[in-house]
Parts: sequence; C-alpha cells; structure tokens
Amino acid sequence: MARKVIARKVRRGAPRKNVLSVRPFGRKLDAKIKKATNKQEKVRSAKVALTDEEKKLLQKTLTDLQKEQQQQEATAKSSKKSAVQPGRVVILLTGPYRGRHAVVLKQLESGLLLITGPHVINGLPLRRVHHKFVITTSTQLDLSKFKLPEHVHDKYFAKPVVTAATRKAQQAEADQNQSIFTPRKQEYVLTEQRKQDQIAIDKQVLAVVKAHPEGRLMSQYLASHFFLKNRQYPHKMIF
Repeated sequence: MARKVIARKVRRGAPRKNVLSVRPFGRKLDAKIKKATNKQEKVRSAKVALTDEEKKLLQKTLTDLQKEQQQQEATAKSSKKSAVQPGRVVILLTGPYRGRHAVVLKQLESGLLLITGPHVINGLPLRRVHHKFVITTSTQLDLSKFKLPEHVHDKYFAKPVVTAATRKAQQAEADQNQSIFTPRKQEYVLTEQRKQDQIAIDKQVLAVVKAHPEGRLMSQYLASHFFLKNRQYPHKMIF
C-alpha cells in the first residue's frame, strides 16, 4: 500500500528525534478490500440449497458409482493372466524373495496366486502373490495329482487380531522380563500347523519335479535366481 511521507512540526526546545512520520492515506481502499474478501468467504461457506430433482440425480449418480466400483472389484478378483495356471513356474518381481522361481499351486478366491518354491529347493515358503508382480514363464509342471489341503485359503494367511488390552498386557509382560537394551519388536513365529502344511505340500511338489523328464535340471532351474546383466532387456526375452 502506498504511504505518504509528511513533515511534522517541531516545537521549540524539544529534542529533534523523528522529524518525519509515515501516515497511510489508503484506509478507504483497505476497507473495501476487506469487505469484498469477507463477502467472498461468506459465499463460499454458504450451503447450496438443492431441489428435490437435484438430490435424486445426485443420489442416483452416487449409486451408479458404487455399483461400478463393486463391479471393478469383482472383476479384479476374478481376473488373472491366462498363462498363470496351476503348475506354471513364475518369477517373483518384488518382496524379499524377488528374483526367485516359484510354482503356482492355485488361484484363491481373492484373485491372488498361491505359490511355493518349494521351500526345500530355494527357501521360498507357501505364500500369496498378485499376478501383476510375477513374470510367467513357459515352464509347466503336471499338478493333476496334487491335492491342496482344504483349510489353506485366504483366511489361512490372515494375521491374528490383537486387541489393545492384549497388546498392553503383552507389552507389560515384556517390560518385566526384558531389559531396556533388548529390542521390543516381536518376531513372527510360525505355527506347527503352518510347518506341517509346508512339509506336506513340498513333498507333493518335489515328487512332481522328480517325475519331470528333466528332473535334475528342473531342480537346478527352480533353485536359480533371475537377474539381468548389461545389455539384457526383459521385453526382448522369451521366458
């Protein structure tokens, strides 16, 4: 804002401290700007009154969007790559086991792929993975005689729900038994049921690998890690 500098009269005998003073002359302009700003804020914060027809149209639009979202979720659950069938060998692209080979056992109801290394060959345990994070290879194993336990499904991999009271009690017990230098983070411990299921599944998959015409090479192939070297382009490769 522009300011006008005027001279102030100085009395005789008074000390000469600040001879010049600054006085704004745009107060009316400031008041108009403030009034216009307040008016805009009131208009923005005011609630818009909708008619009955507009409310019905808005409700219909929201309902259509919800139905479309549900259809997309259902399609995402049921969709998968046409080549990813039980017995297909895939390469993991993400996670702690990226670059390892795995055998697809089944597609679960959630749309995720149930895979295993097997654990005996390459250390990859029974786990779920999205088909977007794997590379499908042309290698296929015959799992026609493979039988997956009925209790192995999506809920089988769900983590146990821990309430706040249980967590507090566990923390208090850990504080009593541990010192301040001991890390409080609890490591995940496999259950006996999970271990037995892993052994049973690996036993069936190993039998299939050994029955393959090139069983020894197949074991070495599953145990190998996938990585790229210089001047190797994945989009030009045939897996």
